[in-house]
Amino acid sequence: MIGPSLKLGLPKHCMPSAACWQPLAQAPLVAFNPQLNQQLSHALGYPLGYSLQVWVTQHPCAPNQLSAPEQERAATLSHPMALRAWHCGRTLLSAHEAAGFGATPTTWPQPHLSLSHTTKGGEPLAVLAFVEGSISPLLQGLGVDVEAQERPLSQRTLHRMLTPSEQADWAALGPTNNLQRLALWGQKEALFKATPHNQGLTLKASTLRLPHAPLLTPTAPLTVFEAWPTHLAPLTKLAPYQATSVCFSYGGQAWVLSLATFCPK
Repeated sequence: MIGPSLKLGLPKHCMPSAACWQPLAQAPLVAFNPQLNQQLSHALGYPLGYSLQVWVTQHPCAPNQLSAPEQERAATLSHPMALRAWHCGRTLLSAHEAAGFGATPTTWPQPHLSLSHTTKGGEPLAVLAFVEGSISPLLQGLGVDVEAQERPLSQRTLHRMLTPSEQADWAALGPTNNLQRLALWGQKEALFKATPHNQGLTLKASTLRLPHAPLLTPTAPLTVFEAWPTHLAPLTKLAPYQATSVCFSYGGQAWVLSLATFCPK
């Protein structure tokens, strides 16, 4: 667990930079540039020969662009903002398929593809992370989560989703360290998504154990957390997970992105 004196090496506010983006032919999307993707891949600790890609959008697809199964799924989303964010995710998946990276999956989790969406200030955001190239068979899971930097998490949510030890970590970080708290939350979600065959499990069915050492000191223009081996119990007795997070600015808002991989030895 984190002690009260442990600092994760993060500023209280992110350091955004337009230099982290590269335009895509699949407008209206943007992508993390190769340098940042390489930095994140290195932080994840697995030089497996894959090429990590992160795409971002705030543009929902049109309802008539959905497949029949997607239309059925959309009909179950009653909250207007949640529906807009979900449509942003379909924009990314459609662009991914149109770019020749493979058909849009119908089931989750996928070993080399992960999607996350959220809202902030009335605006949706979706992020798609995927790997391409010569992918090692060791890479059996990829997870992504994105959160608005100022997202509040109620005690009810924390109690429902975090284990007692994680709740203690959360409390030890204190309310002034919201980036660190969102990294804890986001990395747990990303690690859960990276876990194969996670159907029927919940976030509270696993425990994210943090290290007893400071993480990497952040450097401009973006804050990258150093990854650490993570133990998830009772999903596995080994520690084949790595997780990392980055803070970025997009659409006039600040966001925290978390990535995780599952690579059993």
